[in-house]
Amino acid sequence: MPSYPAARLLVPSDPPDLPDGFTTLQSAMVNGLPHPIDLPNGLRLTVTVPTGLLSDWIDADPTMVITTSDDESAPLPPNPNGEIAGVARPGARLSARLSTAPLGTLPLSLRAARVLRDDGDASAGAALEVVLLDWEIHAGTLRGAGDFGSSITLAWRRADQGVSAFGPPVINPFLILRLPPIFHLRSELGLLVRRVDTKFLLQRRALYERP
Repeated sequence: MPSYPAARLLVPSDPPDLPDGFTTLQSAMVNGLPHPIDLPNGLRLTVTVPTGLLSDWIDADPTMVITTSDDESAPLPPNPNGEIAGVARPGARLSARLSTAPLGTLPLSLRAARVLRDDGDASAGAALEVVLLDWEIHAGTLRGAGDFGSSITLAWRRADQGVSAFGPPVINPFLILRLPPIFHLRSELGLLVRRVDTKFLLQRRALYERP
């Protein structure tokens, strides 16, 4: 990896390795949706695809892919006039519960890491951390039970303890200013540079030195 200060901000070409403590599992969706994934100690994850369009899925080809993680790793089309932020893909979601208490919900987003709970309630604490690795959901799974090839792969670990490893500290902003320009990676939009007018200093000096 490059040694310049901005290297830690770059997106790696390959997915990063999972930290220690994560357990990877693959769950086949053969009983339709919602699809539960039971974890130890009363934790349960549930995959849902709320669309409100049951009639459309009944008439659709059961092998048709509704959502897949491959769409998020594929390059964008070269057409600059193409759609950038479409809403045609159903919003699949993953929710988590601890016994009967809800922990939170997150969208299916590739390599998205989420700690649940994360609603700011320090007294409740967190229960688990989830990373989504791969998924594919077919239209037949939205209609009901059956093996249509739908599955989800994720990694999880308990998040109720502190960590013993920490990332690199934040670079001191004064150190960044002393580095050569080749090591700088920042936007100059709205950057304020303080300059003292030499003429103003001469006038101020003359004012205080006036008898």
